[in-house]
Amino acid sequence: MTDTSVVLENLVKPGHVQVASTTALAGAVADAAAKDDKERLEDGREPVRRKPELRRVPAVEVGQSVTVTPWEVLHALGRATVLSRQGAGRGLAEHWGCLKYCQALEGSSGKYMKLSEW
Repeated sequence: MTDTSVVLENLVKPGHVQVASTTALAGAVADAAAKDDKERLEDGREPVRRKPELRRVPAVEVGQSVTVTPWEVLHALGRATVLSRQGAGRGLAEHWGCLKYCQALEGSSGKYMKLSEW
């Protein structure tokens, strides 16, 4: 099997990811966003578009962990790490954010996701 085939197979193997979501964490993120918006307004720039009502993920919805594939994690991270101020190039930046780490994670059924050897 080629290296590419191994990477592609690993991207679709489900694994577990721990969930640590608290009201304090959601509050800290909201505070950081408010500070960024305030600085932007002081500089004469518009605040960035944000999703409303940031809050913790209820444990009853996800438990202590979630079963996902590395590809799903990378896709979420790619979307989360791209700034909304990138305008029309945001979609491309989100996709690149996902692709550039496609060898970084591997899943294995019944175990927690981990960094790959690649």
